[in-house]
Amino acid sequence: MLEVAARTEHRRWAASAELIGWRHGTERDNARKRHPDLVPFDALSEAGKAKDRAVIGDMVELLAEEGMAVAPLVSLRLTSPEPDEVRTQIEAGGEGVARVITGLEDDAQVHALDLARRMRPNLLWRIDLDEPVPARLERLGTEARSLAVGLIEDADQLLPVPNT
Repeated sequence: MLEVAARTEHRRWAASAELIGWRHGTERDNARKRHPDLVPFDALSEAGKAKDRAVIGDMVELLAEEGMAVAPLVSLRLTSPEPDEVRTQIEAGGEGVARVITGLEDDAQVHALDLARRMRPNLLWRIDLDEPVPARLERLGTEARSLAVGLIEDADQLLPVPNT
């Protein structure tokens, strides 16, 4: 995970440097805005890669000082509203932060997501809608519709149909 984060950090640093006019150069030249590390991560020297790893290490330490930690994000699609099956799917995600992706396409999906969020309070969820929210809600039963409204309001991400 550290290596992936270091690669991402290098891309972030390089993009920000290039946005303000820095370009690759064989030697660092502040006046001409040239830097030898403006290359892909794999082309960096070990010392250059170590800088990016150190930035990530510092971020992890700062989070730890605040009582937080880095954990993998595990994306799941719930396949059943049955409590044992929902529990099995959530637990299969391991110790990472679980993110459920759903379309709330029917009452069963609504109930499965509601159950999952009650089982795992730190659950994140994304709702993908291929139609406007009112149209989706119309297809649900009364109880599921009420739950769906709350799930949509509390969703970490809602990806609705763009208005065209």
